[in-house]
Amino acid sequence: MARGRESGRIEAALALAVGLGLASAWPAPATAQQTGAGAASGSGSGTGTGTQSGSGLGTTGTGFQSGSGLGTTGTGLQSAAGTRELGSGRGTATMPRGGRGAYDQWPPLQSGVNMTPEQMTAADAALMEQARRIAQPGERSLALERAARAKILTYEFEDAHDALDEAGRAARVEPLPTVRDVRLIGVVQTLLSLGEREMTRGMIPPGIGNSTYDVAPPMPLNERLTWIHRARREWDLAADLAGRIGNPNFRGEMLARTVESQALGAVQVAGEAYRLPPPSPTRPRGEPALSDEADKALARAAEHGRRIDTIGWHDQALDAVAGRAAAAGDYPRGLQVARLVLRPEIRTDAFLKIAESQSRANLRDDATRSYAEAARAVASIPTTDPRITLTGVLIDSLISSGRFDDARASIVLYPDEVHRVKALGAVAKSQGQRGLVDSAHRWIDRDTPVALRSILRRRVQDGVLESLEQARINQFNQLAPTTQPADSPKNRP
Repeated sequence: MARGRESGRIEAALALAVGLGLASAWPAPATAQQTGAGAASGSGSGTGTGTQSGSGLGTTGTGFQSGSGLGTTGTGLQSAAGTRELGSGRGTATMPRGGRGAYDQWPPLQSGVNMTPEQMTAADAALMEQARRIAQPGERSLALERAARAKILTYEFEDAHDALDEAGRAARVEPLPTVRDVRLIGVVQTLLSLGEREMTRGMIPPGIGNSTYDVAPPMPLNERLTWIHRARREWDLAADLAGRIGNPNFRGEMLARTVESQALGAVQVAGEAYRLPPPSPTRPRGEPALSDEADKALARAAEHGRRIDTIGWHDQALDAVAGRAAAAGDYPRGLQVARLVLRPEIRTDAFLKIAESQSRANLRDDATRSYAEAARAVASIPTTDPRITLTGVLIDSLISSGRFDDARASIVLYPDEVHRVKALGAVAKSQGQRGLVDSAHRWIDRDTPVALRSILRRRVQDGVLESLEQARINQFNQLAPTTQPADSPKNRP
């Protein structure tokens, strides 16, 4: 008895496995000739469960079967025609025969590689309409967003905008809060992608590669402005939808991403403004209309950033705007935005980005004022460790900009003598690297205690030695592979 039960379980498991293996098939309906008398349960080609219809069908693996003559699909349907037996005895399963069988009555599935241009056009045209027919708001929003992605790939930007606008409205009425947030996040991300593509389309027309970009004729100004305004439309819509996200952390993150994307677009516009020739001899360089659009984009991005109610994302967004304003050369806007940053640690970073850019542009007086604001931000940091760290960042920035006197003046922000001596040593070494040995020795002898002068003079020498070593490496790398450096006259016999 036990052996019989074990054999029955094994054969029933085999029948179920075969049934599941056929789950991806789609057999044809059986004809009248394919139906017959019912097979007895528990023997021959039964189900192995004792439940079977009287239509002459084989096993389903579930014990419940339809009388429609369909074959096994894993859902209780199986055909009695065009099959062959596997195994023998109780619970025997069946599979389709090779050659022409029941499946041959169905046409093969058409994959994308077999689609004709006409089929592609028809399928693409039906995307939006099919998505609009979905009743559930969250699913409709997802379908419309995916349709928009397909439109972006084919440069159908207006259709993509319409799809995302509808997707956003559908997401807003989704009743489940979590699903609503997820859908809003997805729509916002795709809107940012669309805005960036539209901005790039306005700056670099399709078909122009990097090698021909600088010599290509510029796009007419009115066309550029049209693309810029379209991109601004996407960012405004993304900011509106991001502000409707219920979770405060995700809301802040998506608003910050929107701000950063729009600020990056402003840098693109500013760069293009300075690439174009001036519209009149009185204008030294650049296209004023594009410069104005870049400033508007930065101002709009800052406005979106100020809406963020999470301090971390708020400051990160405004710091990004200040940095992008510095990259675009829009220093007044950058300083205005940097002053809106709440935390002094992040505010310091914003002012340093602006000051370093001003130094590179040789705006020494403006850079001095920006560095002074950065120093005040550092001084206002209430916690000791962050203040020490940011003081080091400030002094390193001043040294890299060649503002050695300002760097030495900033050591008062350190709370202890050890950090001050290290900072003075960094100043002395950097001056030695740049060949400013006499200048370094003057302030060492004039402004430092006697006990520190030897240490600082040695740091100056360290800088000189590093410069010599780097110069020798550069000289060696410039020599031909077969050429050997000449011996020093002191080493010749």
